Amino acid sequence: MTRIAADRGNDPHPHPLPAEAGMPRLGEAFEQRDLAWEELLLLGSEAVVEAARLWFFAVAKLEGFAREDRADADTWSTLLQQQRVARAGFYDAARQDLSLPPGDPSL
Repeated sequence: MTRIAADRGNDPHPHPLPAEAGMPRLGEAFEQRDLAWEELLLLGSEAVVEAARLWFFAVAKLEGFAREDRADADTWSTLLQQQRVARAGFYDAARQDLSLPPGDPSL
């Protein structure tokens, strides 16, 4: 998604990818995410599943934006930051569920 966003001037990714080439990859990523989601529902605790759900919705917003043909770097940046926060929440929940120490908060 970031490479498509970069092609539209929304992201500083160094390797932009035109939407025509990137959209099939988004479809493939969705399929892989769907398979991982099923495993998570089977094995994850309630807290992990809820954190994953929040991350999923944040990613879905990014993907929806990437599918639109618009240049709005500020909105993209906001959505990207929301996704990073949701991802960190998922990682925290998963680590806690697995009794692992906290990870690097900058990730």
